[in-house]
Amino acid sequence: MQMSLFIYNFVMCSVLIIGFPLFLVLTILLPKWKDSILERFGILNRTLKDKIKNNINLWFHCASIGESKSIISLAKEIQNKYSKYQLVFTTTTWTGKKILKEYFNNSTVFYLPIDIYFFMKPVVDVVKPKVLVVAETEIWPNLFYLTKKNKGNIVVVNGRISRKSFKKYKMVKGILADVLNLVDMFGMRTEEDASFIKELGAEPDKVIITGDLKFESLLINDKKSKEIINLIKPFCYSNIIVFGSVHLSEMKILLDSFKSILDK
Repeated sequence: MQMSLFIYNFVMCSVLIIGFPLFLVLTILLPKWKDSILERFGILNRTLKDKIKNNINLWFHCASIGESKSIISLAKEIQNKYSKYQLVFTTTTWTGKKILKEYFNNSTVFYLPIDIYFFMKPVVDVVKPKVLVVAETEIWPNLFYLTKKNKGNIVVVNGRISRKSFKKYKMVKGILADVLNLVDMFGMRTEEDASFIKELGAEPDKVIITGDLKFESLLINDKKSKEIINLIKPFCYSNIIVFGSVHLSEMKILLDSFKSILDK
């Protein structure tokens, strides 16, 4: 693991140096980038540090708005059942931060640092997570390594790997396997996702299939739940045919075919 981590950090530092001019321009031109710059380099203000430290922290990381929405139901359930734990959230986008603050306004939400050892270490040392919960395919070697070094557990939830991503991951399977071995449990969406993660190096007994947590998040939003109920209610006592995953261009063909069947 040490050699894999060294190679990874060397590559990440090289990418940062090459891309730094662009990073600087974005920071100057875009207020959203400017507001996040310190946190992305692992510098938390005193208010954040004081709120986080000396607590039993459960750390949820979600890349953006989609991943953030997917863990809402899980995080709410944990928050209700285990009040002694403090929830800490990180994301990499402004939209992800906005949605997390909307649902967890009393919790700490900030941007995940760039995954380079000396940026990530100060943050992990402050949070010292009891459990790190990572949504979907956010595999960050330094984050994982430092969490285990601080005696935390790591869980991947709503895990997914597309076939395209799988082919790319296979190219760095040797390094990736070392990182995956740090994870204590993988909750994957489908059989295919589970198969992919095992082939990339995850231990089979650590992999379970949980389905898609994004569907659960609809139940947390009362307004959205009522909209769904009102939409479905008129059809509850009727025979229903569902055309799933249909493109607009296919609708006329389906409707004409269905009408033809009814006419017969």
